[in-house]
Amino acid sequence: GAPLGQLLHYNSWFDLRGGGWEGLQHKHDMNAAQCAARLEAINGNLTARGARPLDAFLLDDGWDNWDSLWEVSPRRFPEGFGPLLEGAARWDTALGLWMSPFGGYEKA
Repeated sequence: GAPLGQLLHYNSWFDLRGGGWEGLQHKHDMNAAQCAARLEAINGNLTARGARPLDAFLLDDGWDNWDSLWEVSPRRFPEGFGPLLEGAARWDTALGLWMSPFGGYEKA
């Protein structure tokens, strides 16, 4: 197995959201452009100050198509995750996804 250690990561839960939940207010809609901007801003600010870039960039609720099971939302990510993966690779940052076996998939 992998050795124990800490990972520096970003989780989009309190920042970028998929919306759709009644009463849930969020400032920024999750989409490919917003995610790419966050990835660049966070890693750019970290490395400009002598820190290492993120180990992982985790997309929480909002990346998925609620009409299917765990497929990427074509509206939010029309090119899939390819461009975001390329951006993350430039920083040696892994891309992570939140997945749930329930919640939001009633139509699927």
